[in-house]
Amino acid sequence: MDPPRASGLQVPSSQGERGAAAETAAAAADAAARRCLRIDQALAVAVALAQAFDVAAARQREALDSEALCVLALLTLAALVPACAPRYYSRHRPWLLPLLRVPAYIFPSASRAGAGAALLLERPPRPGWRGAAVDVLRVAAATRAGLIALQGCCGALPPLVAAGAHAVVVAATWPGRRSGYCRAPLLTDPLTAGRLARLASALDALNLPMLSVHSIAEPLPPPRGAHQSAAGGGGGGAGAISSDESLCLSILGFAHLGLGLLLPVLVAALHCRPRPDATRGGAGAGAGAAGGGPKRWRPLRAAALRARQWDRAASDLCASWGDHSLARAAMVWVLTGWMWEVSTALAG
Repeated sequence: MDPPRASGLQVPSSQGERGAAAETAAAAADAAARRCLRIDQALAVAVALAQAFDVAAARQREALDSEALCVLALLTLAALVPACAPRYYSRHRPWLLPLLRVPAYIFPSASRAGAGAALLLERPPRPGWRGAAVDVLRVAAATRAGLIALQGCCGALPPLVAAGAHAVVVAATWPGRRSGYCRAPLLTDPLTAGRLARLASALDALNLPMLSVHSIAEPLPPPRGAHQSAAGGGGGGAGAISSDESLCLSILGFAHLGLGLLLPVLVAALHCRPRPDATRGGAGAGAGAAGGGPKRWRPLRAAALRARQWDRAASDLCASWGDHSLARAAMVWVLTGWMWEVSTALAG
């Protein structure tokens, strides 16, 4: 009679352990949601205050326009929603956060020199390594790449949502020829031109094996050394100016892709926490999506299920790199080469 009595005592204990584990997981999820809410609130308030300072400075210079006021209104709304309706915001954050954040980047002033944060490019560069670091921060702030990366890393979204939102933001703020960034004093100075040429040579050297494989089908493109010689050759012709600007646009585009798109998506994939119904997989989740309820909602449920499955796949893919340093290094190398080729093609 002892074994049955012992087994009878084990069942409540096992149920109690499962209940305690569920309560612990729920408490951890609530704490993570509150922490995410506080981060979103602080970041939204900081961005709105920065825009308010820009508006005040533009008013003092008598250069205030309606675009700056519209951006300030949108950023103020993005700061008020999580502060005034925290529960609603937390429950609908995956779609509400991009809806509040993206519209502020669609105005032309978000990708134009001589306005707002882009005024940082009006100052000359600083010599030395510390000066170079300060100049990098100034360029990242002026082109909005730093702000986009900060928002994407501090307020991670589901991977698919993050990819779509940041693709729209990067396209809206792309540092092309119309932006005028590469004609600003900071980026036209000979000191900066030399730095950009050395960075481009390093990226070309890193991308050389990929170019060698690509050259089987097509000849290799002209070496980037032409940009360096044009920057330091002292020729003042139009070709040298065009070469310098193309090199500058390639570097800015590379930074924009890396900071504004790739980094936020990787962070979102690494920090993605799929819902429990997405982890059960297979038949149960599929039945839940296809069964019950009005038929008109079934396509939406199926699409939501597929999105959660893609998010989980992206999270598992990124998490699998953590234990394989060689695979992680190879992936970084491939992505770096891809970004450099894309930015060079768009700048050409």
